[in-house]
Amino acid sequence: MRNLSIWILAWRSLAQQPLRSVFSALTVALGGGMLVGASVAGSGIESMIEINESMIDFFTVVLEIIFSIIGGIILVAAGFLIFNAFAMSVLQRNKQIGMMRALGSSPKQIRQQLLAESFMVGGLGSLIGIAIGPFLGRLVLEMMVYSC
Repeated sequence: MRNLSIWILAWRSLAQQPLRSVFSALTVALGGGMLVGASVAGSGIESMIEINESMIDFFTVVLEIIFSIIGGIILVAAGFLIFNAFAMSVLQRNKQIGMMRALGSSPKQIRQQLLAESFMVGGLGSLIGIAIGPFLGRLVLEMMVYSC
């Protein structure tokens, strides 16, 4: 029952700062989407083009590496963004954290609440990224078809 209250407090804290929560989740989603999109685009290119096999394999590998690097950079930036957002959140909520401590919350419970908040943001962003990744990959394929 106590763990449920931590999740409820975490949700309430995220709802107090919706813009921060949404931007953090969208940044994670973009990074995850790029990583999934890289795989989809690479597979699509292999199936679309049937000329020189070694050339196709090389091109596909290079494209997947480029997209994976871009996705990784975005995910690292998302990690810094989430860390910074939650560090600012803790600084802004000193009074609230002090009241929670005065009411009997342990440092462990407060830490669990902050971790639950970051898990919610990161988890939501990851799910969105996994969902939009195939569409990003197909978008890249469509852009390549129309440009050729």
